[in-house]
Amino acid sequence: MPQALLLQLEECARAGGFDLLGLVDAHRFDATQPYELRCAREMSGCGTVIVVACGGSAPTEWAALRELQPMVQRAGYRAQFVEPTQGRLRLAALGEAAGLGTVSPVIHRLLHPMFGPRVIVGGAVLVEGQPFGPIADKSIAEHFQPCCNCPRPCLSTCPSVLAESSGHVHVDATRCTRERQRGACANACGVIRNCPVGAGQALPQVVESERHRYELARDLAIQGRGVWPAIRRWIGWW
Repeated sequence: MPQALLLQLEECARAGGFDLLGLVDAHRFDATQPYELRCAREMSGCGTVIVVACGGSAPTEWAALRELQPMVQRAGYRAQFVEPTQGRLRLAALGEAAGLGTVSPVIHRLLHPMFGPRVIVGGAVLVEGQPFGPIADKSIAEHFQPCCNCPRPCLSTCPSVLAESSGHVHVDATRCTRERQRGACANACGVIRNCPVGAGQALPQVVESERHRYELARDLAIQGRGVWPAIRRWIGWW
């Protein structure tokens, strides 16, 4: 039954354009996170996290993610869906723990071996206990570190680059949102386009623009600008 449920979840997510799914041991993940960003704080008894993301070129039906929580609940397990805009869990870090890539220390995005920075984590389903059994550590971050020794062409045209006194140069998320509100990077992200990881997986312009707009709306909501109701209407979460 649990494995059949997992297959059903994968099929449902894939039908909505979310072609990446992985499991995370919540207890192991929580041990690496500050208290306020732990899965157990979001849902008591959480032992498993189902992470769902999109990386391919299929159009995304965000409303499909609404079906994942009730599917788990109908199977008899307590569950809770965490939306990206809630900002109460580090979804990129969960994606890394699920083996969906490595979080870049330069652009702070999840980098997938095939899709590069085009991956968007659509959300996570917190599940009580471990109905799928023990979950092995699937992180690939130890051996997949594409930013090491990279000349960083991704930063060449980005208006949101921040150089710290320590010498670390990276993209600042708050500055990125501010620059986009001012009209920069209106139709696409130069960082994503210039990243050499997954360079052969360029998205169709329509899909690229749709995800680019979604990410701005998501980031505005996370940063407390109060636009999540508008996002829900836009992606069909009524």
